[in-house]
Amino acid sequence: MRVRAKPRRKTTLSRTAFENAHQVVARNAAACLSEIVVSAELVLEDAIDELCLLLLSKLLAILALLAPTLLWLAVRFLVDAHNHRVDAELAGTS
Repeated sequence: MRVRAKPRRKTTLSRTAFENAHQVVARNAAACLSEIVVSAELVLEDAIDELCLLLLSKLLAILALLAPTLLWLAVRFLVDAHNHRVDAELAGTS
């Protein structure tokens, strides 16, 4: 029995050493992967920021084109509302 006990102990020590080495490799790989992910996220974040600025400039250009039309519609609405109120007052007094 003692003869069998010694190889088991060596096997256990070898497994423990192998598992520790495996954990170190896995930890290093995870650290490397996290650095790659962070680098990729930063690149994408910069690209998205540039895209947002481009879309914002396009939106502002469209709003600048629509501003006169929106102003005309607002004035037209106010004039119509005023005319309807005056018409209602005239209809009520007669």
